[in-house]
Amino acid sequence: MRQAQWKETWTMLKDGRLITGAGLDNYQKTLAPYHVPGIFYDDGTDPNFRNHVVWNADYKKKVWRPVEIYLYPHNILLNFWSELGLAGCSCLFGLLESFCLFQSRVYKNTKYKIPNTKYLFLGLFCSMIVIIIHGLVDVPYFKNDLACLFWILMAILSLANLN
Repeated sequence: MRQAQWKETWTMLKDGRLITGAGLDNYQKTLAPYHVPGIFYDDGTDPNFRNHVVWNADYKKKVWRPVEIYLYPHNILLNFWSELGLAGCSCLFGLLESFCLFQSRVYKNTKYKIPNTKYLFLGLFCSMIVIIIHGLVDVPYFKNDLACLFWILMAILSLANLN
């Protein structure tokens, strides 16, 4: 289902929305013309799945799974791209790059001064990695609590003393 959702989103973006995206809170409405109402689910137990779907109407009904239009495409890149356009993707990558560069600078500067703080910064970095990995298959930012977590990580890192 995720792959079908990603294909639909990419088709929608390619159809004149690569730069602007769909706009904030317009994903469902904009995706509707590109949405496939369902998929045939293959659990891998039937070696002749394709033939049965094509030639057997009862089997086709049994393996058909309707798919709704979700609020978001469940991928961090597609989320930002479909909501905020190419500028939103650039901002996301800029924030993540700044986080990583600042994180490495802080980690190097605090490693020998105060030994226990290096674990704090290592934890911050690992937390951001988890958000990015989670973002490959789900919505890690455009939900209020997760967006707050993202900015809390940024805020904790920005409070680091580089002196």
